[in-house]
Amino acid sequence: MKNETTINWYDLKNSQVLYLEYDTIKSLIDKGTKKAGSLSKLCVKLNSNQFYNILKDNGGLSVKNLKKLMVFLKIECDFLNEKIKEIRKGKICSIKNPKFPIDLHNPRMGYLLGHLMSDGCLYYDKSRKNLIRTKYCGDEQELIDKFLDDLRAIFGEIYFNREFERNCIQIKVGTGVVGEIFKRAGATVGKKYKLNKGIPWIIHKSTKEAKKNYLSAIFDDEGSVGNNPSPYLILSRSIHWKFNDTEKRILYKHVEPLMKTNFFPTGHFTRRISIGMLKKVLIKANAKKLLSKILEAKPELLVEESQLLKKIFNIKNHTYVISFQLTSENSYSIMSSLVIRHKKNVINFYSEIGFSLTKKQKKLKEALTSKKWLDYGA
Repeated sequence: MKNETTINWYDLKNSQVLYLEYDTIKSLIDKGTKKAGSLSKLCVKLNSNQFYNILKDNGGLSVKNLKKLMVFLKIECDFLNEKIKEIRKGKICSIKNPKFPIDLHNPRMGYLLGHLMSDGCLYYDKSRKNLIRTKYCGDEQELIDKFLDDLRAIFGEIYFNREFERNCIQIKVGTGVVGEIFKRAGATVGKKYKLNKGIPWIIHKSTKEAKKNYLSAIFDDEGSVGNNPSPYLILSRSIHWKFNDTEKRILYKHVEPLMKTNFFPTGHFTRRISIGMLKKVLIKANAKKLLSKILEAKPELLVEESQLLKKIFNIKNHTYVISFQLTSENSYSIMSSLVIRHKKNVINFYSEIGFSLTKKQKKLKEALTSKKWLDYGA
């Protein structure tokens, strides 16, 4: 790519098929035919017979062959950015009227990446090589609508599936174009709690508005408002952690018998112990080194989000390990929370970042108003 933050059609995979306005592609092929001497000679020079099908059936052209044609004609590839009608795989249109070039610095990318690093995800399709799918889950229609609006604003009219599962709406985007672009922006591909990676790199490089949108999205998905004894905000994330055999024996003998089991509607369960109880148990077992290891095992994502709040928005906050868990897959999981307390910090969050979800922003405002932390009418 010429610019790592700007993505054009020619930055897509060579096998991706594009459909152009017919008059545009016919004009290009006619010019190529004239320059080569004939259509057959053009096909030989570019090592492709696709041009016959395009003229006959208004078919699509692979990125690879379209680039070859533009180079042969000595026309800048950017000329076609606004002339692509569809990105399609088979009979299904993946993206209609794609919006090239795609700018990763677009502030709305902040919202999308925030959701993907929270209740959404990127994952590799097991049945297709290197195909990245995109998924977002939410139990609020307002968030689903905004996620789709932001997708359209950046990519164009995207084909997606909408499913309902466990009282949540799931949006699944099948085209790998979207997943690849999110990957390039630094979104984690795979299970975030296992990979333990930080904030997408583009958020660090983008504007303050994009950073604000990212933080607003993660609090929309993962955050909540508390009001006892004073208004505060909390956001929690979990990661899996590995222990050596000696540490596992200590945990098995002293910690696991004290864990409480929580069952979920999905059929899976976790066994959990609070960090306060864990401290007492491990100190009594003379396992302070193991305790320190657990207390330091905060998610890299949460740590970087905490720093972003402090450095960019001057919102002081603290991160804590709050519980230790054993999953139904027999993996150890550590949950940490980011907490924003005190009048100045909570008001700064309300005014500088806020929830985009109306229900949560209203709850925060009511909490602030009840303590007379807001000026009348704010």
